[in-house]
Amino acid sequence: MGNSRFRDGHVAKQTAGARRLWVFDFDGTLSPLVPDRSIATLHAACKTMLEELSAGPREIVAVLSSRGIEDRVPRVPIPGV
Repeated sequence: MGNSRFRDGHVAKQTAGARRLWVFDFDGTLSPLVPDRSIATLHAACKTMLEELSAGPREIVAVLSSRGIEDRVPRVPIPGV
């Protein structure tokens, strides 16, 4: 899944030069729901997607979570996200 996939098409043409904000929820979106939330991990494909998106100079990527920042950061080890 490369960055070009997110930039192709009509929407990308309308927003050329604009910054985009991508916000994803951790539990149940980037990580499968698990009975014990302490064992939740970032899905490998989601990690790749976040890395690719955050590498774009006009992309802002954030992870929304009810977890404290000290819990969330090690679960999504991607600089700038």
